[in-house]
Amino acid sequence: MSTDSSDKRILRIVDRPQKNYGNDLIEKANVTVKDSVCQFCFGTGTWMHPDKGAILCECRRSNSRDELFKASRIPSLFRKCSFGSYHPATPTQQWAFDYAQNFVKEYPDVGRGLLFMGSVGVGKTHLAAALLKDLMGEKAVHCLFYESGSLLKAIQDSYNPVSENSEMRVLAPVYQAEVLVLDELGATVPTSWVRDTLYQIINTRYINRKLT
Repeated sequence: MSTDSSDKRILRIVDRPQKNYGNDLIEKANVTVKDSVCQFCFGTGTWMHPDKGAILCECRRSNSRDELFKASRIPSLFRKCSFGSYHPATPTQQWAFDYAQNFVKEYPDVGRGLLFMGSVGVGKTHLAAALLKDLMGEKAVHCLFYESGSLLKAIQDSYNPVSENSEMRVLAPVYQAEVLVLDELGATVPTSWVRDTLYQIINTRYINRKLT
């Protein structure tokens, strides 16, 4: 009798923890699945907006924003630039400010790029950086910032036989970006090679419907 009783106790002890352990696993699994799958896009990354059609889901935007921002090449000096920190001091600055904000609002339904012109210190680069940041943050647009002199230097360096980069490797992200900012266009001596290279970049992007 003692042996039978002991065996029964062992069976009960073994059986009950297994049952509870299994329930715990099921509950944890249910919580994990529920928490990991987005309730809006159900893991697809997009959802249907009634007016805008398929758009990137918010669950993907946080990661997408970080990746886009890192790849954008916005210089550290301008990474904190925003529309909120830009303060127009003249009517023309106000017009440029309003136009840049409207560009972001209307994108991708915009037919042409932008060209900011003005003297040093009026905020051309500030507005350009703010525009890119809003496009990436609000609409997950692939953007790229390049100081024109640095881009031309990178292309020239690719001609060096010992260079690990080719011209196309340098230009590929320039051609692929949905929106490209070329800063300080007038700062480079306009040799025939500079003009031809910049024309090639801008025209290639234009015929592929990329905004510059």
